[in-house]
Amino acid sequence: PLLRPKPPGMSVPPPDTTPPPSAATPPELLCVPGLLDEVVKHNLATARHPQPELAFCGALALLAVLTGRKIKDRQGTRTNLYLVGPAPGGSGKDHAGKLNKQIWASASAETKKMIGSEGIGPASGFVTAVAEQPAILFQLDEMSDLMEAAGNAKQSPHLAQWIAKMLQLYTTSDSLYVSDAVVNRKNVVRISQPHAVVYGTCTPSGFWSSLSKKSLNGGFVGRLIALQAGYVPMRPDVTEQPVPRHIL
Repeated sequence: PLLRPKPPGMSVPPPDTTPPPSAATPPELLCVPGLLDEVVKHNLATARHPQPELAFCGALALLAVLTGRKIKDRQGTRTNLYLVGPAPGGSGKDHAGKLNKQIWASASAETKKMIGSEGIGPASGFVTAVAEQPAILFQLDEMSDLMEAAGNAKQSPHLAQWIAKMLQLYTTSDSLYVSDAVVNRKNVVRISQPHAVVYGTCTPSGFWSSLSKKSLNGGFVGRLIALQAGYVPMRPDVTEQPVPRHIL
């Protein structure tokens, strides 16, 4: 490459100061004191495949729902997060989701309502679920299907409709969401401060192959928080433990 003269007053670091890329997530980034760390520790203690990245994503999704419609920053940003955890098959991708459901079920009758569907049906059903429970967590398997639809709406129109609704709910989390106009006005859905949180899993190959120029230019993938996990061998003996009382 051609060498350009550096502007006066600017220093250029030597090339050897750039650290090599690492596939592992720095452990200190996954340790957040408080409820988040307590849920992560319980996850890793009870998982047959202890996955720190997935444990963190699952706990973050849990906390995102708990704080839904309760806190915001100075710019009005809410905690309605869309998370995806790519991990190899047979590596315990479902453990964090199961733990979240166990926590909700053990806490109170009210928190049970915060667990939404685990599959993708009509987009109208997604909106209806948020209307009935404005702060709600959807835990989806094969999240890469949604991501692929973001780049090829014609191939999966029903998934593309899901993405459209997810984006609309995301951008109206600090205001009022009004559904599409229909003949019967009684069927128009209005949701004040909708707070849908999505935690999805998929395989790394499905995740990376779903990315395209079109999907990256759209708004859906840009709003995802992705944290990839590697393969962790299964532990032979894991004792089932109840959710600690202090977490509940």
